[in-house]
Amino acid sequence: MSLQFPPGDVVASLGMYLKFRSLADLLRMRHPDLASTVSVPDIPPHYVKIDLGDTQGALLAILKIGGIHVWAVTAPVIRSRPIILPLNGMSDENLVDTLHAAASAQLQERSVASPWKWGESEVTPIVQLADQLTANGAVVHNVVGKNHYFLYHHVDEWWDPKVGIARTGARSYLDATYGDFAYRASHHKTLGWRADIYDPRERQWARLADPLGAGDPQGIGKLPDIADLIDVSPEAIAYLACELTRESRWECHHPWSPFDAPPFRAAPDGMRTPDLLEELLLPAHSAAERTAPQELPSDLLVRRVESQLRAFGLAVEWGQSNYPLVSHSHHVAWHNAARSMSTSEVQRLNGVAAAEEKQLLVLSRSGLTRPAGQFADKAKALAFQWDAKTGLLFNGNARGADLLFPRLEDFEMSIGQQPRGMARD
Repeated sequence: MSLQFPPGDVVASLGMYLKFRSLADLLRMRHPDLASTVSVPDIPPHYVKIDLGDTQGALLAILKIGGIHVWAVTAPVIRSRPIILPLNGMSDENLVDTLHAAASAQLQERSVASPWKWGESEVTPIVQLADQLTANGAVVHNVVGKNHYFLYHHVDEWWDPKVGIARTGARSYLDATYGDFAYRASHHKTLGWRADIYDPRERQWARLADPLGAGDPQGIGKLPDIADLIDVSPEAIAYLACELTRESRWECHHPWSPFDAPPFRAAPDGMRTPDLLEELLLPAHSAAERTAPQELPSDLLVRRVESQLRAFGLAVEWGQSNYPLVSHSHHVAWHNAARSMSTSEVQRLNGVAAAEEKQLLVLSRSGLTRPAGQFADKAKALAFQWDAKTGLLFNGNARGADLLFPRLEDFEMSIGQQPRGMARD
């Protein structure tokens, strides 16, 4: 006698059915107020439904949106976009609590309660900020905390939503618009708050330089560069985020544009490029190769790097000789070798910085090895990699990467302002 096993698709369908049955049982147990309305269909497609009658209700299902499978909580009248959650890493409790929140919102004829409406499972500082900004009249497009998935659509294809996956490191954030400005407010559990404002007319980023201070009656004041804003309330940050779009008294670090426009500029008139810059910043090739159009002239490269560092909030100045940039707070070291910097090299430079009673700032053409980057983080050093063709800073160690502005393409996608296929400058 031979054993006949069911086909794989049958087994998969049965497993899916049992999964949704277990979710329905958990939903009834955690939220008995709606237990009698919970159901799971016996045949595909599988989902958990809370039936509220008269075409009302809420569904928890697995959907494929833009080629990505996600958990989705949808409803006929959810008063917001569908809530999407990663297929992996979500607890069953979080899934059924989100579904219950969506159904309760329909019963009470209101928007989904926080934190579930932001796709989050718990109230965190970034969730509190999103709630306060919404109350203040801002439009919060996406909140990225423990859930790195968000829903967006191209401005000319609102009927065709897509799923974005944020890569934020240790920083949670939200993207919002208010008036003529858009901004990203972010929070790091040890480094505190940050507000990066984007002006679509000038296509420039600016980092707020004076988020909060104890001396001002409104709680607003001047802060030193890259100040730690750990114990600041979300309400105060929300007040700031909305007011900065209407007031002219907010101070920002030097604005910066990702494109080949101001403040990308050559050295000021009368300022001569230091003699050793060519050797420091350009590869050791022939003179003809060094002046090839695919790589920036050394003075423009330094100016582009300087403009970005100043926009991050680092006080750097044009130097001379073998120190193209100098700083009162950081020992600035350029690295032009084709290989990544080793741990021993970073350790040596960190010793030099310590002798000067400064922190280390490394600008490397080829980046750092992983162990070197880990050492730099422990030493509280900053490291960036620079692109010889554009002057853009990227990568670096974790502390350095945390200072980078959002990629404009990702930001515009998050707030729904970038049409599909739009040409970049």
